[in-house]
Amino acid sequence: MKPAKLKNGTELSVADFIEIGDMIEIDTREGGSYKGRAK
Repeated sequence: MKPAKLKNGTELSVADFIEIGDMIEIDTREGGSYKGRAK
C-alpha cells in the first residue's frame, strides 16, 4: 500500500498499482478506506 491524496484533500492508503488519475472506490462506512479500482 502507498499513500494517496484525493482532490478534496483526504489522505488514505491505496494499492501500489494505482496511478495518478485512476478512479477508485472508497468505502465511506470505514472512514474512507480504499476498496479498489472503479469500473
